Amino acid sequence: MHLIDLLQNLVEMPTPAKTMVISGRVADSRRVGHGNLFFALNGTSDDGYNYSKHAINSGAVAILGDSRPF
Repeated sequence: MHLIDLLQNLVEMPTPAKTMVISGRVADSRRVGHGNLFFALNGTSDDGYNYSKHAINSGAVAILGDSRPF
């Protein structure tokens, strides 16, 4: 699936990102695989943002979170 299909124009993204192929979606950085979209969610005891770099190193091609820079 393409990133734009998944997000259905809910967020602004550069044109090249719209055609990016996403192989799966995960919120647990330990489960990230090549081509995944990582959801950096703010939980009750931890913040997924803290695991963004790990997700990228594990193969995530995009991260969906709030407006903080990575």
